[in-house]
Amino acid sequence: MCKLLWVLLVGLAPMVAIAAEKPDWAFPVTDKVQPPIAPDDKPHTAPGSDKSLTRKQIDDLFNPPDWYPDQHPPLPQVVAHGSGTTVRACGSCHLPTGTGHDESAYVAALPAAYFIRQMADYKTGARKGSGSMTAIGKEISDNDVRAAADYFASVKPRPWIRVVETDTVPKTYVGPGNKRLQLPGGGDEPIGNRIVEIPEDEEIVLNRDPRSGFIALVPQGRQANYVVRQLFSFQDGSRAGSWAPLMAQVVANLTVDDMLALAAYTASLKP
Repeated sequence: MCKLLWVLLVGLAPMVAIAAEKPDWAFPVTDKVQPPIAPDDKPHTAPGSDKSLTRKQIDDLFNPPDWYPDQHPPLPQVVAHGSGTTVRACGSCHLPTGTGHDESAYVAALPAAYFIRQMADYKTGARKGSGSMTAIGKEISDNDVRAAADYFASVKPRPWIRVVETDTVPKTYVGPGNKRLQLPGGGDEPIGNRIVEIPEDEEIVLNRDPRSGFIALVPQGRQANYVVRQLFSFQDGSRAGSWAPLMAQVVANLTVDDMLALAAYTASLKP
């Protein structure tokens, strides 16, 4: 964690702990009732790529598309295809570029040691909050963890989230895979006290295409989601690895407003 963020967190922590109420907008879960959407069996392509894939092929979590192999180093097996029946391809959620989606995490250029520590915490149960990562953490081999860690550490980071301050946002729903998407019928609503993160281009995101990322719609003067999830998880004990006690002290008194403000600041920084 950067020194400046640490100072900000310490400065915000009062003497008496006040547990925050879990912000649903930061922890997207697929809505039980989905809007009617026509079946998609057409081939999908990406400019400059020689691939043509159906939606079923794109959504194969053990064989996700790699539209642009020249954008990144050679993929290790675990990133490209996973292992066995539980360890799905890292690239299915985090993309071969490591930029990920709103519901996952941006892992490009993460230090390998940090990556390995998080996987160890998922394996022991010290880190919770993601059923899929907990299952993967328990089954993945040490060699595959190291291969994925070294790979993502070698990938160059790039801008992926564009922050926009606004009073109103498009009406959204959480689709399959915990992806927040705009309602097909359109319409707007007040943003309230939340971050609404949506794709710059839904077709690109649904295709697991790394050409463009997300817009973080934030209240006037604030701003984005993964950071909020982690601050909250440190506070409620979902992240309890060997270094977690240091963070637990710092975040114990943060309100959701504090978390939102910190997320807004960190997400606005250029990689």
